Amino acid sequence: MDAELTVLEKTYSAPFVLDRSKLSRMLTIVEQEVRETSTQFQPQFEVLFKNNKRVVLRSFQDVLSLDNSMKNPIRELDIESVFPSHTESSPIPTRVHLYFDSGRYDNITIAVTSPDTRHATELFAELEEQIDRTIDTNWILRYIKTTPALLLAGFAVVFCLLIIAVALVDAEPRIQLSAADSAELQRLLSLARTDSEKIDALVQAKLRELKAFQMSPLDRINWPAMLSLRGAFIALPVIVLIATLAYLIAARYPWVVFAWGDWEQHYNSLLSRRKMLGGVIVAALFIGIMANLFVASIPPLR
Repeated sequence: MDAELTVLEKTYSAPFVLDRSKLSRMLTIVEQEVRETSTQFQPQFEVLFKNNKRVVLRSFQDVLSLDNSMKNPIRELDIESVFPSHTESSPIPTRVHLYFDSGRYDNITIAVTSPDTRHATELFAELEEQIDRTIDTNWILRYIKTTPALLLAGFAVVFCLLIIAVALVDAEPRIQLSAADSAELQRLLSLARTDSEKIDALVQAKLRELKAFQMSPLDRINWPAMLSLRGAFIALPVIVLIATLAYLIAARYPWVVFAWGDWEQHYNSLLSRRKMLGGVIVAALFIGIMANLFVASIPPLR
């Protein structure tokens, strides 16, 4: 009776950083399993580049010696190893498949197929642990990077709300009577001779004030305030903050990194620039807070 075939497979949709040490550790785990069957470890590496050039290699060192250049980086890495099963009575070999893809979804796959359930389960668990270590847990990548359009829309909404808030800074004075209404009421008061005429003028003033209070929020906005000194102090750090975040997400957070060759140095450079731009964001927030405090001390425009 043929042994039952155990198939263990798991697919990830997550950003990852695959470097020399992590890839070496995965291959070492498989190699140890292969050597227990007294078989030579001979994995096959299939590499796909950005220009759709496909290369098949037999050596781990040959994979690491690839240029992996900025103009033509590695886009896919497919590793497969086939070796005899620990179950001597079964002619079915054990097969290990590791797949790394730069796509947005289903970009990591681990699969172990074997008639030996115990060894398949142990091998799969060890490889799964190593795969988990390649996952980039940065919150920007894991959450925002999956919905870039939603992120940009959110930035736009926040910016518009802040601009409107700036315009509302001087909104309260506009609730008072306008210059034309004030001049008209002063004329009525100066022409009033009797008490009833004076009372009527005062009632007109109150009625116009009540009408001003009933204006909608948009009608109360002091649009020229957006181009005032107040608007500049508040909007500038906000613009710097949003521009820095947009640049970080667009250019400094690659979804997938095969960290060897030219890309290894480039990725290390990205990490250092992230820290520097993170300081810019903190500085922009500090400037924004200080600007708000300073703006509060500026007399509103009348």
